[in-house]
Amino acid sequence: MIRSDCMTSDNEEARTKPRGPLVALPAMLQRLVDTLTGGAHIRRLRRRIDKLETTSKAFRIKTKAEHEKMKRVLGARRRRILSPAIVRALLPLRARTLQARAAAADAPREDARLQERAPDYGQALVAADEQNPELVKAAVQGLVWWVPVQSSITGAARERFIAKQLRFPYRNITQTREFSQGLVMLDIGANTGRMSIPRVILGDVVRAYCAEPDPLNYAALVRNVVDNGLRGLVLPDLAAIGSVSGRARLQHAKYAGGHRLVPDSADLPGIDVASWRLDDWVARMSIDPLHVAYVKVDTQGWEAHVLRGAPDLLAHQHITWQLEVSPAMLDAAGTPPPELFGICQERFSHFVDLDKRVGEPRARPTVELEQTLSYLDGTDGQTDILLFNADPATPITEDDDDE
Repeated sequence: MIRSDCMTSDNEEARTKPRGPLVALPAMLQRLVDTLTGGAHIRRLRRRIDKLETTSKAFRIKTKAEHEKMKRVLGARRRRILSPAIVRALLPLRARTLQARAAAADAPREDARLQERAPDYGQALVAADEQNPELVKAAVQGLVWWVPVQSSITGAARERFIAKQLRFPYRNITQTREFSQGLVMLDIGANTGRMSIPRVILGDVVRAYCAEPDPLNYAALVRNVVDNGLRGLVLPDLAAIGSVSGRARLQHAKYAGGHRLVPDSADLPGIDVASWRLDDWVARMSIDPLHVAYVKVDTQGWEAHVLRGAPDLLAHQHITWQLEVSPAMLDAAGTPPPELFGICQERFSHFVDLDKRVGEPRARPTVELEQTLSYLDGTDGQTDILLFNADPATPITEDDDDE
């Protein structure tokens, strides 16, 4: 009996316990489902996607906050930058006040003094009503504007050149306006007055003394002064400026803005012109250096010679200078760039590169001048720089907070 019961129990256990392939059936089914649906892989992908979505959301929130901050910073900086368009819109209205300002500045007396000191000016005034086929009369923003165009320039090239001369350099004016406002400006290499006349009209300076060595350019400059009511406010002199007083050779370029002085040793064609050391010219024109706020020098590579001739003026540290820097033209003038940079480092504490591609900081120590301008290469590389002295007790900080 006992044996029979035991056998019965064993048989029942054997019948109820899965045997063989049935044991692995659930696992097989799960693997089959995973294979058909990619289950495990899908689950891993879903977890990864969830993680990426969470990270992406956090990144978008952070990026949006940084973007909003950047917009506020850029907006604040834009409000600090003067707009060329606004300055351009002001000029015709300011031009209407010239007669009153000329009377207040005793312009007739200054004009008469210039005629006494500079006979070429008196002769140019007499010739201002004469016909000259190389002087083109045009209009720009309500002003009469004379453009010197050599007879060798014809056709489309002539029209392009005239059109370019009828655009005032408002971007340069706005870039330099914190430096250039004051009583007197010196425009060395004045051409037709495109740099100095707008500044006088806008009221940035009361008077501009202009030195221009080329007779045709000078004739256009004098006519621009006369026809726009600027006599005694813009004072033009037919003169080259360099490191010695005497005579110099001016070589003509195809276009009016490219004429340049050439070394005496160079066997190059040119015309003979009067030349002055800048300090001698300032004395000749009876200019008080304490009245000078700004000196612009665009002399096609002769900039180092101009500085060499101005030790007295350079001693007045309140004056800001704007220089054109072209390594190729400096080399042609016999003064390689390192020579110019050495003078600048000796005389000025800081500079600003006006090239729009240059980033911050805006003002840099002059010891960095050569390194900063190392990007200038080739025959066409050039820029304009501002040179100034900062009060050692007042550090230059270029932050976004107003004091």
